[in-house]
Amino acid sequence: MRVLLTLPPPGGHYRVPPLGLLYLAGALRRAGHQVVLHDPAVERGGLRGIARRVREARPGLVGVSAHSSDWRVAQGILQAARDAVPGAVRVAGGAHVSADPGAVAASGGVVQYGVAGEGEGPLVALADAIERGGAIAGIPGVVDPAVPVAAGRFAARWVPEDLDALAMPAWDLAPPGRYRGAPQGFAFRRLPIAPILTSRGCPHACTFCGGAAVTGRRFRARSPASVLAEVADLVARFGVREVHLVDDAFATRRDRALEILDGLAGMDLALSFPNGLRADAIDDALASALRRAGTHTVNLGIESGSPAVMARVAKGLDLDAVRCAASRLKAAGIEVGGFFLLGLPGETVRDVEGTVRFAMDLPLDRAHFSAFLPLPGTEATRQAVAEGGVPEDPSLLRYDAVPWAPAAIGRARLKALQRGAFLRFHLRPRILWGLARTLRTPAHVLALVSRASSYLGRGPR
Repeated sequence: MRVLLTLPPPGGHYRVPPLGLLYLAGALRRAGHQVVLHDPAVERGGLRGIARRVREARPGLVGVSAHSSDWRVAQGILQAARDAVPGAVRVAGGAHVSADPGAVAASGGVVQYGVAGEGEGPLVALADAIERGGAIAGIPGVVDPAVPVAAGRFAARWVPEDLDALAMPAWDLAPPGRYRGAPQGFAFRRLPIAPILTSRGCPHACTFCGGAAVTGRRFRARSPASVLAEVADLVARFGVREVHLVDDAFATRRDRALEILDGLAGMDLALSFPNGLRADAIDDALASALRRAGTHTVNLGIESGSPAVMARVAKGLDLDAVRCAASRLKAAGIEVGGFFLLGLPGETVRDVEGTVRFAMDLPLDRAHFSAFLPLPGTEATRQAVAEGGVPEDPSLLRYDAVPWAPAAIGRARLKALQRGAFLRFHLRPRILWGLARTLRTPAHVLALVSRASSYLGRGPR
């Protein structure tokens, strides 16, 4: 069967190969299916371009991956696919379907099936069943709208135990050299860049994080040999000069992390961690290994400067560990970014202001102040729903928007606090000079301007 995979157009900040779709493509090819990839990040035409590609490819199955903020656009893509090739089976997967499988039935037939959680096994089984006329009911990870899913319940999942046994991403469908804009995490040193995933699952239980809906909380890891072989192949075939490790919990197994870093140290590559590392995992030995491997930037998932807030969200991270980690990384010659969440359930204006002060006191080079998002399926979202005001429209769940705020703050005030946090942190000579030094291309400059305007733009109405 010919399968066309796509995703909604990017919002303007990032241009990165769609790693999740490349894993799906690799699995489908191994099973004997043909795969066409249409990535709006590098293909022109928007929704019309996707419809045109569907008409040209005449696939038997069209699959789209979407976050909650993209869910309406994803349905528009599948509607366009239905109009272009009525016989093609329409499938949606990704974070939104994984967290809210009931969204498949709620699409009114636009989405015929969903794939919840890790998708390689379910999508291959679904394509096989469609091609051969087999039974679809009961395939783990496949959401059938005819089977009701209780609110707040996840569909049964397919969970790969041996990640080394998975097919490698189909990198030929998205050569890294085509992606010349700003990468995830913004900072880079060399082009072309390839994102690499070395593990799945995060053992931590942060109440605001939606990652568990996709990959669960059980940490599973590729072997260092598998990771290093993929990197060597990317260098040999595509001339990759920088690698971004996009794991949720890379340093969970310290010995494995050090072995990967030692292997990368001999490859003369630049390295970055845009998704972040746990601050309490960074000791002097790991900081030194990161630097030897060519690491130029590490982001830290910090979230708040309030110990009480950190306890409420079950972060399990001491603020002193954050200070030590940032200092160790800076001493090793690595730039440090910080991720912060503003407006978590139960927060006050005083809590938010304390977080901004904490960020400014740390030796950070960049800081990302996101408004809390009530993502489907999380404990923090349940707390927000109990307080009231959570929007029904998932397209509002964007980090630059303020879709919800604690009653003690209010959405307009939270947007003003977010705006002020960005300005206070970044409009300092040291930070501005550092940002100027990191800009590499005109596209990089445009991405910075776009990102700044979205976060500083008009607030809730």
